[in-house]
Amino acid sequence: MKKLLSWLLILLPVLWVFRQIFFGNLPTWGDAPFFYPEGLRELFSEPLTWVTRNISFGGVNSILWIYPIMFLMGTLNKFLLLGSDSIIRILFYFPSVIFSITGVYFLTKYLKLSKIVQFFAIFFYLLNTYFILLVDGGQIGVVLAYGFFPLVILFGKRMLDKLKVFNFFLFLLFSLVMAIADPRILLVSYITLFIWQLFDDWKKVFFLVLSGILLIPVNFYWIFPLIKIKTEALGLGVSDLQLSTLLNSLLIYAPHWPDNVFGKVIQPPFYFVLIPILVFGSILFKKEKRVLTFALLFLVFSFLAKGTTFPFGNLYNHLIDLPFGFAFRDSSKFFIPLVLFGGILIGETVSVIRLKIKIFPALIYLYLLFLIYPSFTGKLNFILGSRKVDGSFQTIYKNLNSNNTGFKTLWFPEKHPLAFEASGKSTVNARDLVLLKPLAFMNASNDIFNFLNNSKYVDWLKVSGVKYLFLPESNQA
Repeated sequence: MKKLLSWLLILLPVLWVFRQIFFGNLPTWGDAPFFYPEGLRELFSEPLTWVTRNISFGGVNSILWIYPIMFLMGTLNKFLLLGSDSIIRILFYFPSVIFSITGVYFLTKYLKLSKIVQFFAIFFYLLNTYFILLVDGGQIGVVLAYGFFPLVILFGKRMLDKLKVFNFFLFLLFSLVMAIADPRILLVSYITLFIWQLFDDWKKVFFLVLSGILLIPVNFYWIFPLIKIKTEALGLGVSDLQLSTLLNSLLIYAPHWPDNVFGKVIQPPFYFVLIPILVFGSILFKKEKRVLTFALLFLVFSFLAKGTTFPFGNLYNHLIDLPFGFAFRDSSKFFIPLVLFGGILIGETVSVIRLKIKIFPALIYLYLLFLIYPSFTGKLNFILGSRKVDGSFQTIYKNLNSNNTGFKTLWFPEKHPLAFEASGKSTVNARDLVLLKPLAFMNASNDIFNFLNNSKYVDWLKVSGVKYLFLPESNQA
């Protein structure tokens, strides 16, 4: 009975927070892609290094590593006739939640942690400001990798503890899956295991390095183009913006919570101050090596997650300067191990104090729910918010799809997530136009769209293949 109650206390708030994913109409806002049937059919093809989707006038495919999943999306549409809505759920959102639960559960069980620690580790890994914002922002690749992260850590730890062929194979298998979802998170996983092993038995680090070398040939389909075209596609980062601080790390508070607007940093509310107390509280009562190890790991990733900000921000630049180090330009990826070890340590503190205060677990449970209350009340802005789908986009899609000629559509100020896009019918973001010299020279003020006052821009757009313009307020052509 207690076990059933524990799972209900985890699953019920998870279902409510992510209700738009499980019960909503359309999980497509932010970075989550939406494909009309024509776009899904095009995914059933060979990988392309040059694409026009989501890149005005075409450009290098910056996420070539995800090709196997994109091909699978096209396969599900071709043979099972599934739509974009169902496919995104099945391949990204559902596995992320399921594997987050099972991964943390089996990891904490393998580490022989108590039931109360298992409960809070699972609960906190699923319901924290960082993961909720990932889902809300539609960062489906990172969301999927987040779900696989505990499993990669589990099988990596098992491999390093017991050097068996089967353990080595499982670790490689799950590492490969994570590389397809997001290789940046795989690198974070390897760094996590590397640092953890330094605290346990540094001599076995060799086998971790060996596994990484063996993964290179399998991932060469995207590594070779990346090197050949000399792009920093993996970077996609924001290290120079210094969005996160050590305070964000110690409080495990995502800097964009809850608005999820890039660049709009919100200071942590005062009531998050209890988090570091819960994280480090167990050290006062437990002098066990594993608790001290988890605390040290938490501190290490607190400094990594803050990136280049004070203190010792310059040290983070050395990580970026390493081969493929530009993958760490967005230091927020280190929030993943931070959340994992933070949840374990919170559970350790609760397990100790509950021996003296019986209701303490219930109080901390309610406190952790309170920290994410905007997600319960629908105050988020994108996928997990209460947005309504505008039916006019279906009308726009039908009109554009009925035109058999090739053309481009120009969206002001930028392409809507539900905009129709297919081969020969690409989209252009108006914000990208101001970076092009012909239109940049037409601007005569600080208004980036001032070129609209110059009649010559229409002729330039016609030459560029733009046939339809969509205005920001009305979304009319």
